[in-house]
Amino acid sequence: MKKGKFSKILACFLVLAMLSFAASFTFAAGEVQEGYYEFTVMRDDYGVPNVYAEDMESLFYGFGFVVAEDRLFQLEMSRRSVWGTVSEVLGEDFIDFDIQTRQAGFSRAEIEERIDVLDEEYQRILDSYAAGINEHLGEALDNPQELLPREFHRLEFEPEPWTAADVANIFIGTMATRYSDFTAELGQAALLAHLQETYGEEEGKEMFNDVRWIEDPEAVTTIPRDEEWKVEEEGALSGALPQNADAIWAQAERQQQEYEQGLGELGFPVEMGSNAWVFGGELTAGGEAILLGGPQMGWTLPGYLHEVGLHGPDFSIIGTTTPGYPAILFGHNEEIAWTSTAGLGNVVDIFVEELDPEDPTRYKFEDEWHDMEIREETIPVRDGEDVTTELYRTVHGPVIQVDEEAGEAYAKGRSWEGLELESLAGWIDCTFASDWEEFKDAARKMAITITWLYADRDGNIGYLFCGRYPDRHPDQDPRLPTPGTGEREWQGYIPFEEVPHVFNPEAGYLANWNQQPAEGWSNPALMLWGKADRANILFDWIEKQETLTVEDARELNKHASFADVNEQYFRQELIEAVRELAGNDERLLEAADLLEEWDGYRSNSLEEGYYDSPGQAIFEYWLTQMLKDTFEEWFGEHFGRLAYEYPRGPMAGSINVPGGAKVLLHVLEGEDAAVAMSQDYLEGLTPEEAMKESLIVALDTLTEEQGEDMEAWKVPVTVQRFGTNNFAGVPQGFQEPPEILYQNRGTQNHIVVLDEEGVRGENVNPPGQSGFVSPAEEKSPHFSDQMGLYENFNYKTMEAMPLEFIEPEHVQMWINETGYEVDGEASVMDVAPFIENDYTFVPVRFLAESFGFDVGWTAHPETGMVDEITLEREDLLITMHIGEYKMTVLDKAAEDYETFELPVAPQIVDGRTFLPARVMGELAFDLEVGFETDPDTELVEKVYFQR
Repeated sequence: MKKGKFSKILACFLVLAMLSFAASFTFAAGEVQEGYYEFTVMRDDYGVPNVYAEDMESLFYGFGFVVAEDRLFQLEMSRRSVWGTVSEVLGEDFIDFDIQTRQAGFSRAEIEERIDVLDEEYQRILDSYAAGINEHLGEALDNPQELLPREFHRLEFEPEPWTAADVANIFIGTMATRYSDFTAELGQAALLAHLQETYGEEEGKEMFNDVRWIEDPEAVTTIPRDEEWKVEEEGALSGALPQNADAIWAQAERQQQEYEQGLGELGFPVEMGSNAWVFGGELTAGGEAILLGGPQMGWTLPGYLHEVGLHGPDFSIIGTTTPGYPAILFGHNEEIAWTSTAGLGNVVDIFVEELDPEDPTRYKFEDEWHDMEIREETIPVRDGEDVTTELYRTVHGPVIQVDEEAGEAYAKGRSWEGLELESLAGWIDCTFASDWEEFKDAARKMAITITWLYADRDGNIGYLFCGRYPDRHPDQDPRLPTPGTGEREWQGYIPFEEVPHVFNPEAGYLANWNQQPAEGWSNPALMLWGKADRANILFDWIEKQETLTVEDARELNKHASFADVNEQYFRQELIEAVRELAGNDERLLEAADLLEEWDGYRSNSLEEGYYDSPGQAIFEYWLTQMLKDTFEEWFGEHFGRLAYEYPRGPMAGSINVPGGAKVLLHVLEGEDAAVAMSQDYLEGLTPEEAMKESLIVALDTLTEEQGEDMEAWKVPVTVQRFGTNNFAGVPQGFQEPPEILYQNRGTQNHIVVLDEEGVRGENVNPPGQSGFVSPAEEKSPHFSDQMGLYENFNYKTMEAMPLEFIEPEHVQMWINETGYEVDGEASVMDVAPFIENDYTFVPVRFLAESFGFDVGWTAHPETGMVDEITLEREDLLITMHIGEYKMTVLDKAAEDYETFELPVAPQIVDGRTFLPARVMGELAFDLEVGFETDPDTELVEKVYFQR
């Protein structure tokens, strides 16, 4: 059916259970794509939009439209953050940021090349989504004093139209180059160089293995260790140490610290994480599958995630996603539910390139000199001169650092490069999957390192460690940079079926908090996965339950949010050591008692700005001191890798077991440790003696800071800040950041129950659905209306239901005006009613759609002109022909036709079909038709239709 073109909003009256507002839109695509879009939007009591359409282009057009309505300025700053154009509107403070962004990212031409090789259906999705954003953007620019967010006025600029490349790069720049672009190889090379210089080559290497092991055989895994997975054969591992490893690392570390410090000061997280658990039908009380997802992507204002429902003729999807993504990252459809966590798999290597002494823009590869690719970028700077920079690439990837003195450059090889949009396509596919096999097929496209968890209505559950993982050279040490001259090239990629995945595991449940996926799948280039892991909080709690319910899923979320991630590995051992060695030392014995009285939770029931338990204060000070006493002298300037202090300032990210605590556990386990230590880091003390000595120092410090009364010792609560900067630390609003008591949980949480009866979801997505603040400083009512729900672990319903039509009571139109009202709701048409030969003509489409009819037409086979007009809904089918004086009405239930003679034939004016008001109202729709006249001219000025 060909759709007509409306220029503004057409209101209709369609309602959804528990939804409070409905509007329908039909827009032309303009220059972005030929054709027309028609969709309906309804928002619930929290402002969450549900988009309904009969075709995919219209659906994703509506998707783009609603996210622009809710998050237009956030979208703009995200776009600038991924392209590296922040300086253009925020000035010279962001020049370095823009350069680094462009260095890690891709040019517009490169993004467009990626789009060109996508299947056509995904290209149409990108086009339609961008066109939908542009539709609202156009409205906002036409009416800036009401619709253009305050931030644009404050910064005095207007956003440019969006393209498919903008949408594509939002995904690439916030998913691929945020969650899949990390490695610690340069820092680890510097650590190894320092240890070997200090202790000798052999002993230094042994100490390096102590703190950066390849794999801890007792590390907690998502898939149990008895699962059969491919484990690479270990040869004589070797890496490439940069000639000036310490200097190179120091420069990289300084840049990273400056970046992280800036994010921290802005209240944005520098450590990411996510958790999720899925209960299978065999373990739940009613045989249903239950999924809870908690993506930890940071807490921001506006929120990091945006909720939306997408409903086509034969599917319904609802969930949350990053604004700008044309895919639902976390949600459910009518058959399955899904969520994800950061996979943190090993997909990035640093290659050490040998430079030509005569020309540092040339490098050696396979015994030949090659020219680096050079991309010149010009960065516009607000109130300053444009900055031009050159970015370099080798065959391995972007050059991130150069040491001309040593004749080396360091290039980042990324296994997912070039497949970022294929990964987006996979995420779109997974939302339409109806079973595990279809879900798994979608995962085959995922090149970035992401964990997917799955549940369906049959009680099945599953886990996929998605990503394109290199098959590395057997001699390569994955912890260190790799020679780039050709002898350590990747051998290919590990086949999909050999990447960890499991369906209906024997345990009956799955839980993930970014831990190692399976035996043999460590990532020593980035993650120190070990026996001590926060994921044990989830496993330990679940294992204690006999059966599992949706209330248990909620309770586990609260439990994990406040449980101390470190205490289960050290607290009881510390208590036993102190009681064994304290003798008559009353202070030590009292400390042991207070440690035992503490329940291991970071609780704030008294709400006085301090955590409740003095035992918690003692434990925190002890762990910090124990790490210092154990490792500081041994590791010197690199002790910071093992040090830890509990966070005191506002937090916007997740808390994990620190690397130093993971190593300390092996030290204290001694001969029983799965990773044997090469040195006596306790320097002759037993583990019990060392713990006691560190406790004495911790108690001295607490006494000095808080006095003699141990019962009064407390530590300040950590607050959770919803910062007004985005994922990159770029401002996306100017509100005062709200704060609540810190909760180590998801940016949002969604819970889904799936059984034979259907799929039922609930979620909370703070601060609120909308980020809109008007130029008059008026916030959307949905700006922060989910904060209370989130803070108190409450949830709202996620509805994904079919539309139900409710006929309006009253529709009125004005002669020669495009405005009209449906039950008091004002809307606009692109044509106006008119009077001709004493007949009041009204446009057929607008009136028919207000009363729930779909309008269609067919062309005459010979002339190609509009011939037949049909109006159809569930109960009636009305047919008429242009130029003919009759109309046929079919009552579908009674299967009864009735033909009416018309005083005037339907006619087309300005591309619209018109009929007299009485013909439309009384004959077609069985409505009362009335007219109002102007008292001065006595001419009809308004016509109304009512039941």
